Amino acid sequence: MARAALRILLCTRLECIPEDVVIEVAEHGKPYLPGSSLQFNVSHSGDRALIVLSDQLEVGVDIERPGRNAGAVGRALSEAERAGGDDLLQLWCRKEAWAKALGGGLGWAPERFDTTRVEGYALTDLTLGEGYRGALAVEGASADHAFCKLSL
Repeated sequence: MARAALRILLCTRLECIPEDVVIEVAEHGKPYLPGSSLQFNVSHSGDRALIVLSDQLEVGVDIERPGRNAGAVGRALSEAERAGGDDLLQLWCRKEAWAKALGGGLGWAPERFDTTRVEGYALTDLTLGEGYRGALAVEGASADHAFCKLSL
């Protein structure tokens, strides 16, 4: 469902039909549209999905379902993130959204980059309801966004 919704949203921006969208994957797994400045990212968890589109700026998004085991998250946090006292899954969403925007994924040691000291990207938490956590990372100084909800 998320992939179909992504293709429909991309085609709305590109003025084409879903079958004409060519999505390729970069070396570390980030999807992109060859020959287009349109940037996008997708995340899904439980029965929810998030899709972010940007006309030119690199973007990343993450969503986590309520009740997900956050035990492993603690090992991936920097000292400053641990000291902040924020919700573990929310911290993870910020970290993963930023990593996805960077295009490198979490293949490197996530504890070595610190979401309390982000450079070149803006991070924002997303209000998703029903216990879901989410975050958006946008290249530049602002993560201004419009949020649209689609129920299927």
